[in-house]
Amino acid sequence: MSIDNIFNFIGITIGENSSCDSGICVINRDNEIVRIDKAYSIDELKDCVAGIAGKKNSVICIDMPEYYELLEGKWRISNKAVKPLKIDFDYQGKDGWTSRYSDRGSDFYRKLLAEGYAVYRYCSNFTKTILELHPYMKERTPAGCKFLQMAIKEKLGIKNFPPNMLPVSVLDAILGAYIAQKIANGTLGVDYEVGYKYKDIDIISLK
Repeated sequence: MSIDNIFNFIGITIGENSSCDSGICVINRDNEIVRIDKAYSIDELKDCVAGIAGKKNSVICIDMPEYYELLEGKWRISNKAVKPLKIDFDYQGKDGWTSRYSDRGSDFYRKLLAEGYAVYRYCSNFTKTILELHPYMKERTPAGCKFLQMAIKEKLGIKNFPPNMLPVSVLDAILGAYIAQKIANGTLGVDYEVGYKYKDIDIISLK
């Protein structure tokens, strides 16, 4: 991948459904936040991407939305630290209780890919585990979001944060933008790898 013309690294999170917010973040080569936004529909995310930059100037990473109906009550799987598992075969997600991911956003990913964008998928929970960003308190709470925002600032060196506290969807999108930058500037097998496959889609993981 030639990085000479790439100056937008875009991370996108997808909400479980249209009532859950999705997040988008753009960082530049200097690790500065250029744009952050929230959306509630895939069409809004499409408009955001179309308004940012040309396909030759961007690398995009889209998060895997989790299937929150997998567990009921307060013990959601997103509230637990996720330990990545090294497996020697391709995992094919299936509908049912074994499926931890939602297919929402898959058509969006394939559309961007068909249009010629450099687009990848990642898992924000795996990324938090690898980078040791999981908070010591319950996630998706004010305290958990504050911890994550400060950890991203300190550990990843992301700059130009707004003064207010960001929602978790945007914070997870920042992780996607960070991975997009690693893909553009790094080397496969050294800085990042294909962690596993989900329904024939490579899921990128940091080394």
